[in-house]
Amino acid sequence: MHLDESVSAEPNLSPGIVEDNEVVLRELFNPHHIKDGKIQKRAITINDLQKEGFSVHRKKYISPDGLRISIEQRLAIPRKNSTWNCEGVVEILVSDIRNFKEEEQQLFVVIDTANVENPSHASIYIADPTIKESQARRLRDKLIPYFHNIKTIDDIFDNLA
Repeated sequence: MHLDESVSAEPNLSPGIVEDNEVVLRELFNPHHIKDGKIQKRAITINDLQKEGFSVHRKKYISPDGLRISIEQRLAIPRKNSTWNCEGVVEILVSDIRNFKEEEQQLFVVIDTANVENPSHASIYIADPTIKESQARRLRDKLIPYFHNIKTIDDIFDNLA
């Protein structure tokens, strides 16, 4: 894991570093991310924000069909106690994520984490992965409001004519 926004994780696969003016996308699934119409806090796990990276797609590097394939792959994963359904996609401006600050310190980083399966892949991390879990939960709660504006894939890509 690296937290340097000025470096691509895989320069040979990547379209480049994630720019502030980019939009990132995240699929939301019921019942994992949404239950009874409400966004669950587990939609963004602390482990992802601190260690694994909270996965998103860079909008300008994924097509509507690419996003549909990603969703189909996630839906194909066997689940123990439930069947997942895709509720839609949220889009977030990268600068909105990076502009969360406390005492002039950036709280989140958005890193290019392109890989062979998904050159549009990026990850959101808490900028300081050593903070306590209670602090990480408080920071995670800053991102949750961005998950309320759920759109369809067609709506997300409608203005790309």
